[in-house]
Amino acid sequence: MQKYFSKNLRFLRKKQNLTQLDLAEFLGKTKGLISCYEKGTAEPGMDVLLRISHKLGVNLHDLCTKDLSTDEKFLTQGELTPNLDDFKERLSLIKQRNAKTDVNGSYSEAVHLSEEVIEFLQNMDKRLLDASSELESVLNALRK
Repeated sequence: MQKYFSKNLRFLRKKQNLTQLDLAEFLGKTKGLISCYEKGTAEPGMDVLLRISHKLGVNLHDLCTKDLSTDEKFLTQGELTPNLDDFKERLSLIKQRNAKTDVNGSYSEAVHLSEEVIEFLQNMDKRLLDASSELESVLNALRK
C-alpha cells in the first residue's frame, strides 16, 4: 500500500491545490502527520484512508494500489472534486451581479450553476456507493 499511497496522496493533494495544513485540518490531524504520510514514514488507519479518498475524490483501491500520477484521467483534470464552497462563492457572485445587471444573464448563470451542483451531488452519490461496496469487500477479506 505504502508504495503508491504516499505518492498519490501528495500528487492528488497538490492537484487540488490543498496544502498539508488544509488536509490536516479536514482530518483532524497535524500537518506533520500528513507530511509523514506523504514521505511513507507513517500509515493512516482505515477510517482516515476512507476520509482521504473521499476528500480527494478517488476510490480507496486506486489510491492505494495504482500510480495515479500516470493515469490519464487524473492528468487531464484540473481540480478533481468540485468543492461545494466554490459553488456557494460562485452563486454569491451571481447574486451580486444580479443586483447590478440584467436579471436574465444572472438567471442563466444561476441555472447553469444549479445544474453543475446537481451533477456534482449525483457523482458524490455514486462515489459513496462505490466506497460502501469497497469497504464491504475489504471487511469480507479481513473476516477470512
